[in-house]
Amino acid sequence: MSGIRIAAAINVGTVPLTFLIGASSYGELIFPGIYLNDFPLLILGATATAIIALALDMLLASLSYVLSPQLIR
Repeated sequence: MSGIRIAAAINVGTVPLTFLIGASSYGELIFPGIYLNDFPLLILGATATAIIALALDMLLASLSYVLSPQLIR
């Protein structure tokens, strides 16, 4: 389950890169923030991406806790 959690976090972290091929994502905030030196816009996109990654990780951690054998608890 740890591998699934790591893979999910990496995938969420790479989603903003889809902006570079024309998809709509938080990359719409991050990359123009970099190009225009707009720090608040950059931080908004990066923070939103990090919050989604952390929320997904916590969801998967709680799922693994529920699905784990009773001996571990």
